[in-house]
Amino acid sequence: MAKVRRQRRPAMRRRLKMIMKVQMDCKKSRKKALMISTGVDGVISACLEKDNLDQLVVTGDDGVLDLVSLTKHMRKKVGYTELVSLEYVKPKPQEEAKEQKNNIDPCCSWISSSFLCFSLKG
Repeated sequence: MAKVRRQRRPAMRRRLKMIMKVQMDCKKSRKKALMISTGVDGVISACLEKDNLDQLVVTGDDGVLDLVSLTKHMRKKVGYTELVSLEYVKPKPQEEAKEQKNNIDPCCSWISSSFLCFSLKG
């Protein structure tokens, strides 16, 4: 009998959401803060809060993102920075993602009111 090798699935990394309060007075400093935060390894997204433009929301991989180096770099380049909150983001269930993919008809990318789409199944 031949041995069957099982392949290991890569471990799912948790996503980390952190909110930083950064001293940003003008558009230039906000742009600089966004450029610095997105340039760090492990960062998936970075955005400013709608209500409070001094707060920067950074989302990244738990094992890769280095929070200490990011805050040090922000303090050095932009200004006073403090960590307001840190939490894990729950991933969306895979069932919802599958339903969203199944809603799109593969034969047509769009349907207009004057055109009908038919799929031929043999």
